[in-house]
Amino acid sequence: IYLNQILSKHSQDLDPNIGTNSNVVNGTMAVTSFWMLLTSPAYYIQNSTQPWMLTLPHIAGQFNDLSGTASAMTANYGIMRDAWSAEHGNGLKSWGGELADIETVIAKKGEAYRPLMESLVRKGLFDIGLDSDMGKFTGTGGVGGVLSAVQGKFTHAVRSIEVFNRGVTALTAYEMASKNPARLKMITDPTTKKSRRQTAEEYAIQEVILTQGDYSAGNAPSIINKFGGLSKLMTQFRKFQLIQISLLVRMVGASLKGASPMERAAARRQLFYMMSTHGIAGGVLGLPIPQIAAYVVASIFTDEDEPANFEVMMRREIGDDGLADLFLKGMPAAAGVDVSSKVGMGYTFSILPFTD
Repeated sequence: IYLNQILSKHSQDLDPNIGTNSNVVNGTMAVTSFWMLLTSPAYYIQNSTQPWMLTLPHIAGQFNDLSGTASAMTANYGIMRDAWSAEHGNGLKSWGGELADIETVIAKKGEAYRPLMESLVRKGLFDIGLDSDMGKFTGTGGVGGVLSAVQGKFTHAVRSIEVFNRGVTALTAYEMASKNPARLKMITDPTTKKSRRQTAEEYAIQEVILTQGDYSAGNAPSIINKFGGLSKLMTQFRKFQLIQISLLVRMVGASLKGASPMERAAARRQLFYMMSTHGIAGGVLGLPIPQIAAYVVASIFTDEDEPANFEVMMRREIGDDGLADLFLKGMPAAAGVDVSSKVGMGYTFSILPFTD
C-alpha cells in the first residue's frame, strides 16, 4: 500500500499539468484565476504579506526573538531586491524561473549560504508550479494569443512575489538558526540513523515548506489529481488553505507532544506569536478557530427570524463602529483599511470560503 502511494506521488510529480490537459479545464481555471486572483489587488496584498503573517511568528517562536527575526527579515528583503535587480538588469545566472540571481545573494551573505541556495533550486522550492493551479489560455494568435500573453505578464508578477517570499524566508531562517543552533530540534539522521541536531540549512528548507508551501503535485492530497480535470477545478486554490491547516496542526501537536520540553515550549510560543499576529491584523474574525465558534455563538443567540451572523450581533452589542472594527477585524480595519479576510486565517477551516 505504502509503495503504491509513493509511486503514485512520484508519477504525479513527473506530470506538473496532471488533470489540466483539457483546453476546457485549462480555460476555465485561467478565467477563474483572472477573476479571483491575478486582477485582484487584495490577492497581491495577501501574497506579499505571507512572510510577515506566517513565517515571522513561526521563526520568532522557535528562537524566542521577535525583534531579531523581524530585523533579519527586513534586511533580507534588501538582499532579494538586489538579486532581482541584478537578474533583470544584467542577465546574470538565474534561479527561481529567471527571476533572481544566486551569485548576488551569496556575494552579500557569504559563501556559507551557497549550499542552501543551491539546495532550494535543486528541490524546486522557488517555482511553485503556478501553471498547474492557474490554468492557461491556449493559442498563439488572435484572442487566444493576446489572453495568453496578458496572463503571462500577471503570472510573472505573482512568481516574482513568491521568489521574494521564499528567498526572504530561507535567508532569515538560516540566519536565525546559525545564531541559535542550540534551539534547533533533535532529529534522526537519515544516513547514520543516529540522533543529531538539525542543521541551519535543513531548518531553512523546512521553514520554506511549512510556511510558504510546497505546491508540487506530489505534496498534494491524491484526491486533487485523482479525477482529472473535475477535481482540479473543484479544488483550485485550496492548497494554500491546506498549508495553513497543516502548519496549525503541527504547532498544536508539537505544543502537546513535542519530543522535549524545549520543543513543546517553542511550539507554544509559535502558536502565541501566530495568533497574536493574526489577531492584531485581522481581529477575532482573522483567527482560525474563533471564526467557527463565532458561527455557533451566532446560531444560538441570534433571533430565529435573522440569519446567524456573528459580526452583526457583536456590532450591535458593542455599539461603536470604531471599537467593533478593532475587535472584529483588527487594527488596519480600525484605521479604515479592512484587510482582515485577506491577511487573516479566518477562512482556514472553512469548507466553502468566500461563500455566504
